[in-house]
Amino acid sequence: MTGRICYRYEDCSYLKLHLSCVQTPTLKHPLHAHGLPYFQRKRNPNLHCKACGTTCAVDLYCCELCNVHIHYDCLQIPQTIKSDHHIDVLTLLESIVEDVSGEYYCDICEQTRDPELWAYYCKVYDLIAHVICAVSPVKEKPALAKLDEKIEGVQQEVDEMKANVEELTVNLEQLTAKVKASREKLKALKKERAELRNM
Repeated sequence: MTGRICYRYEDCSYLKLHLSCVQTPTLKHPLHAHGLPYFQRKRNPNLHCKACGTTCAVDLYCCELCNVHIHYDCLQIPQTIKSDHHIDVLTLLESIVEDVSGEYYCDICEQTRDPELWAYYCKVYDLIAHVICAVSPVKEKPALAKLDEKIEGVQQEVDEMKANVEELTVNLEQLTAKVKASREKLKALKKERAELRNM
């Protein structure tokens, strides 16, 4: 740090900070114990956001002490949400390790989940979800939409055929009654003819 203005903490001889670093904006988030100073985009492609898990390709806030990096947008994620994917309120947690299996999944997308990343959790239904999955709107899958359309078409055909069957059933009942009446009439006429022959 020679040749540059810096600050030194009196109770800690090894802690020295550049003036520019001291003036760096710092944010605080309820899920992290330390302040998160602002850093411009870093060149290291291995840095991933603690919240969403994606590469930190944009400016970010980070805690060098804990090696935690978070996008600014992710810091705005609410502590509790009502997701379109679940009937109850979801709470944001810093990490969730529900068992020792080593296999962890998002209950919304059913894909693997890093237990060290932020996640939304519902204690009532024991639901755990990626942050991105929980805050995203419900999207219909194209194949599912096509299948729903086919089902609706076939259901309409079934309803029409059922209506035709009901109409034919009514007609059949009417015809059956007419046949019965005609048989009774025929029987009476034959009886009358037999009586006339015997006179």
